[in-house]
Amino acid sequence: LIGFDACLMSQLDVFTVTAPYANFAVASEETEPATGWAYTAFLQKLVDNSTMDGRELAANIVDTYLEQDQRILNDSARARLTQGNTEITAQDIIDYLLPTATLTAVDPAYIPEITAALNEFAQYMTTVDQVHVAGARNYATSFTSPFGKDTVPSFIDLVNFSYILENEVGGGADNT
Repeated sequence: LIGFDACLMSQLDVFTVTAPYANFAVASEETEPATGWAYTAFLQKLVDNSTMDGRELAANIVDTYLEQDQRILNDSARARLTQGNTEITAQDIIDYLLPTATLTAVDPAYIPEITAALNEFAQYMTTVDQVHVAGARNYATSFTSPFGKDTVPSFIDLVNFSYILENEVGGGADNT
């Protein structure tokens, strides 16, 4: 298992490089909250079941993310996290963080297949009027830019982008 408790690591290029070294990977597509992973929760599950495989451990990391983090659940740790504000509840923090938090478990065995499909998609995009491609890129869901707020986000949701492009061109490669 390779895990990235870091922002913007759930990218195809990252998984392509790391795929030969693990059976599973865990990473976030977006920026992670300052709390990071809920280590106490998923490591306790590993202690309780030391024979679990990488797939189950990866699932536990994702399942415990944020909602079981001791820095959120523990009153004194939460007060430190919120700079002494004792009015903020654990549920307040979870409700605030969860809508934008992302964390996924990936089976790297599928990376070559995904890469081949992406290459086919890239080839298809060369046959489409580039005005449609640019429009889909502009409207695709994007992730936080690591280069600052004044820079156009360089990371987009590829599935969302492909749906927008399909709607624009009607799904046919000969639509220009």
